[in-house]
Amino acid sequence: VDGIDNDFFFRCRELGIRGWEVGDCVLHHQLGRVEFKRFAGIRFRTYNYSPERLYGIYRNNLIVIKKYSGTREFGRAFRRNWFWRKPIRILLGEKDVCAKFKAICRGVRDAGRYKP
Repeated sequence: VDGIDNDFFFRCRELGIRGWEVGDCVLHHQLGRVEFKRFAGIRFRTYNYSPERLYGIYRNNLIVIKKYSGTREFGRAFRRNWFWRKPIRILLGEKDVCAKFKAICRGVRDAGRYKP
């Protein structure tokens, strides 16, 4: 959740602990408040995360990227989704945009201050 699961996974991997993927296991949880929007004829999904949740997502995942070697692909995917796609969707389809972008900036700043 918000990067803590990624931290746990990479820490286990560094310690040589192996995990298994279970295909029929289901975790029921809610990803924000999903809504579908339209802009310029393009339909897209927004998650409507709270500013506090966005802060945690950015801070925690950026810390994971700094902390662990071998996270290049994870880091690339995170940056592609969370520094391009998600902010555009927030800007075009969500409310409370200013508070959300402030929270994102705080999360990025605080992750930058983290020393592994």
